[in-house]
Amino acid sequence: GSLHLLHPYNTISEEVCAINPHLLSHLNNKANLGEIARNSPKRKLITLEELLKRADGLMEKPFVIKKTTGSSGDGVRILKSVDEFPLLDGFLDNETEIILEEYVDSINNYGIQYFIGKDKRAHFVGFNFQKTTESGEFEGSVCCLSEKPDGGLVDVGFKACKKLAALGYWGFVGLDVLQDKIGDYYIIDPNIRATAATPVYLLGDILKDMLGSYVYVSSAKVEADSPEQLINSIEKQGGLLLSMSHSKDGVYKYFAMFGADNPEDAVLKFAQKTS
Repeated sequence: GSLHLLHPYNTISEEVCAINPHLLSHLNNKANLGEIARNSPKRKLITLEELLKRADGLMEKPFVIKKTTGSSGDGVRILKSVDEFPLLDGFLDNETEIILEEYVDSINNYGIQYFIGKDKRAHFVGFNFQKTTESGEFEGSVCCLSEKPDGGLVDVGFKACKKLAALGYWGFVGLDVLQDKIGDYYIIDPNIRATAATPVYLLGDILKDMLGSYVYVSSAKVEADSPEQLINSIEKQGGLLLSMSHSKDGVYKYFAMFGADNPEDAVLKFAQKTS
């Protein structure tokens, strides 16, 4: 499960929630993306049993498999054929329904963010280039604190925000968007909430002076003797900690950000910290 809202929300009075929890859960379900975005890849919601039985005839290859909910990029895989199903070992455990999505041969993978006020007006917050593996797993976001986005990209998000506002949502909105080779944009995932990149945009002027024009946000797991040791290690290498969690086996999972005046160096700094 995911923690996009308080659990169990069925036992919590809606009067204490800024946004109706049923609405928030519905909007963050990837299967419902079509309600806010017309310009999204073809997709089907199917059962796991249907996928295993008929995947060859369900969609042209390659294709994308998605869980209906997830965060930090843990719910997406790209498959070139059904022969690659063994690569999904454990990925679809506990899933009953999944999304089978058309593959977009993209040249750019963006994350765009907005804030919708209670007056239903949307405001552009920021954008990033998203780094993913060949199989579609999310690795991190290069937040652009000086570079200006293409107007067409921003407009795609404003159209989605208008629909979200009409449904009664207000607050932060994150959208994952692909751009194909002819320049068309496709919204591929809704993140109807604040994300790890949100504080980077909100503190953009300060972070640009501290870290550089491009700030890379990503997560990693490491062993450390204490939280202080991990924090000091990140700061000594010029980074800043965003969040951290600790497991019983002494492993810390953290989100951190490293910056530079070009995106490649920002990513490299994070890689050097986690290598």
